[in-house]
Amino acid sequence: MEPLRPDVSTAERMMIAAEHLVPLVEELEAELGVEAAHRLVARSVRRRTHDEVRVQLQANGRSKQVLRAMAEPHAPACEAEYLPGDKSRFDFDVTACGYAEFFRAIERPDLGRLLTCQTDEWVVELLDDVTFERPTTLMQGGDRCRFRYGFS
Repeated sequence: MEPLRPDVSTAERMMIAAEHLVPLVEELEAELGVEAAHRLVARSVRRRTHDEVRVQLQANGRSKQVLRAMAEPHAPACEAEYLPGDKSRFDFDVTACGYAEFFRAIERPDLGRLLTCQTDEWVVELLDDVTFERPTTLMQGGDRCRFRYGFS
């Protein structure tokens, strides 16, 4: 699905969407309970993420290019340090994250994880030749998000 406002960055669109999604998720939590609400939201976000990955796979074909294409639109919201690697690795640390700042400011890092961080794990579900580890995140109070991708 093409964005309705291509002149607005992905990061800005996500922040605007979050302003509307957080109250909706909170209503779902009150109505269904936290676990059921988060399961429902996760299922929807996961499906949308998989749709985006399929589009990128068709356009780019290779997993490393898909990962870069999926990460690039979020660059304006983050500061990253890229680590040396080779053809079998793609590693970087996010040292500042506007998403984490936003969700921590509204005291809902759990929703930040659900709506933003979790998508990284769902992306690699469709990339058979990729392993992924992210032992720490800013959203969960770490000093950085450590992204570690391996390619077979």
